Amino acid sequence: MKKLSIYITLILLLIFTSCSTKKHEAKSNNQTISDTQRQNIKNIIEQNNKVILRDNWGVPHIYGTTDKDAAYALAYANAEDDFVTIQNTVLKSRGIYASVYGPGKDKINAILDYMVGLLKIQENVENNYNKDLAHETIDLCEGYAEGINAFIEDNLDHIEQHIYPVTGKDVIAGTVHKTPFFFQLPLFLGDLYFKTPEEIPDHYTIGETLDKIKGSNVYAI
Repeated sequence: MKKLSIYITLILLLIFTSCSTKKHEAKSNNQTISDTQRQNIKNIIEQNNKVILRDNWGVPHIYGTTDKDAAYALAYANAEDDFVTIQNTVLKSRGIYASVYGPGKDKINAILDYMVGLLKIQENVENNYNKDLAHETIDLCEGYAEGINAFIEDNLDHIEQHIYPVTGKDVIAGTVHKTPFFFQLPLFLGDLYFKTPEEIPDHYTIGETLDKIKGSNVYAI
């Protein structure tokens, strides 16, 4: 959505452009903002539904008229920072990751796609999304999905994408897809393909886990 990008640029210009008055300056995070600049920023936030303000470290500060607006802006900022991870999560939760990136080492990508079908992730989300989730939760998911779609639309010439359009159901499916990783299900499924039942361990060491699956949650476990 080009309009959101314009808001982002305008805010940055307001922050880093000097104002006519230097009185009552406030310093925050080594960044000096005058009262006039602060008021200009406040006015933009009040006049627009979705605003992303990045500080000197590039950290996005999100403002939205509604929770759905804030979710939209958050997703747009997340996609600006790391669209690849978002795309990979959606591909995996749809069960089509291997069709884009190949079967992977020891066929781990294909195994992850198989897990989606085995656990009926897409089927369960499709059947229960509108039935089990509160309206407020659905709004957040839909807003986040719309933010990702807006980023894709704004950057078609600069990114390689395989997921458009993203839906709120993709957001929920991505969360459901991650849960089995906490009890190492993908590793057990992989060993079922290559080993006899007697050769499959009761659990996997952190080294064995990291050898096949990367990510912050793996390191945390």
